[in-house]
Amino acid sequence: MTDAHAILAKAWEDGNALALAVLADKFDEDGVPAAGDLIRLTAEDLCDPRSQPARASALRESREAVERHLRAAGWRGDENATWASDLFGDEVPTTMLVTGDGDDRRVLVACPGQAVYDLRFRRAGGEQWAAAAGGAEVGRAAVPPLDRPWNPIDDFPFGGDAYTLGEVFGDRDVPAGALDATAAAIGPAAVSVHALPTELLPVVAGRLAAHLHAPDRRVRAGEVAPGAHVFEYRGGWWQYVRTLNRRETAGQAYHINIDPSRFDVLFGLVLANRPRLLVRVEADGRPRPAILTWWYGSRYDHRKRRREFLPRAYFDWAARYLGLSADRFAVDTPDKARALFRPRKG
Repeated sequence: MTDAHAILAKAWEDGNALALAVLADKFDEDGVPAAGDLIRLTAEDLCDPRSQPARASALRESREAVERHLRAAGWRGDENATWASDLFGDEVPTTMLVTGDGDDRRVLVACPGQAVYDLRFRRAGGEQWAAAAGGAEVGRAAVPPLDRPWNPIDDFPFGGDAYTLGEVFGDRDVPAGALDATAAAIGPAAVSVHALPTELLPVVAGRLAAHLHAPDRRVRAGEVAPGAHVFEYRGGWWQYVRTLNRRETAGQAYHINIDPSRFDVLFGLVLANRPRLLVRVEADGRPRPAILTWWYGSRYDHRKRRREFLPRAYFDWAARYLGLSADRFAVDTPDKARALFRPRKG
């Protein structure tokens, strides 16, 4: 076991972001600067919501260098976890890497904050089976009729013979519970990060860095994390909904109370009871309510006066209109803004 394995294991098991910083330094010492840059820049990019073109360019270069290193070692990203977006992106936390060809494949699935799975897929005599790294079989099934080359990630059924590994851990819409069913099926294949091949440490550490520093995870844990966060007023209090990603602008908060997949978009009257608030948190940790919406076509946007809170009078007016308690509804002081960030269960 190398020092790098031990440091990553501590970060993985304890959720220790400081250990990731130590790991980045370790890669620098070992002459693998791209790996250290990937971890360090990923964390910095997620912690600081301000656009930094130079940092973005350096992060892209480090990702490409790690990709080249993995490809040279025989690993490749599955089609459900493409190199450019899903593998290193913020929205899909799972990394899926494959090595081997033909009827014998090895698949590594890394789920930050959960487990690392090391699976061997084999095929022979019309059957396909999956085994854990130590050889223990974790599933067997018939090979389906195929008009293309066999792909165990897409063709091996997990989770009650209903969903494949790619469907559940890839970027596809599957019913709730499918992930748990698949995780239970491949549970015996969970491995310690100590057992990871050395060449996989940078990418697994990079994904863990993204997980530890992801704004939505940090807000749900009660941290006042930098970014633009959406809260919804229900049950007599403001409750966290989501964090706007980097492709969304503050101006899009005009539509934050419209979800095309929900009933609300067809029946706007429902929105009268669903006021929402956009809260910006700067890199220095200061939260500032910026946009309040409570009806399709209504909002108060203070973008032109970025350093000020929304005025109390506007909260009072909206509270009267909605029949709410103004004292509980208004977020007009820094202390009230910080109080929005309470730890959430689940």
